[in-house]
Amino acid sequence: MANGRPPWRVVLDHAERGIGVPLETIVRSEPYFDAVALGTRVRRGTTTQLERLTRRCLHLCNLPAGSDIRRLNDQMARMERRVVSMSKQLESEGRLVHDRVAA
Repeated sequence: MANGRPPWRVVLDHAERGIGVPLETIVRSEPYFDAVALGTRVRRGTTTQLERLTRRCLHLCNLPAGSDIRRLNDQMARMERRVVSMSKQLESEGRLVHDRVAA
């Protein structure tokens, strides 16, 4: 055992250094960042096109797409906020009327 470490650990550390140093050099290089940026753009474009195609297919079958569901959820949230606001307003006005009648 070297320095109290088991032999398998010594071999593993040596292999990690042999692989890790070149990988770190690659990951910190300009071409790597260019490749990552290109990959991100390609993935985003592919995802957009696929979502567009899926939405069309669903609409042809008269089914809602994810964007339709999101839009409905947003509308429901707005309506819920309005109802809560109106309920609070009516409640406060009801208290005022009740206080005036009681006085």
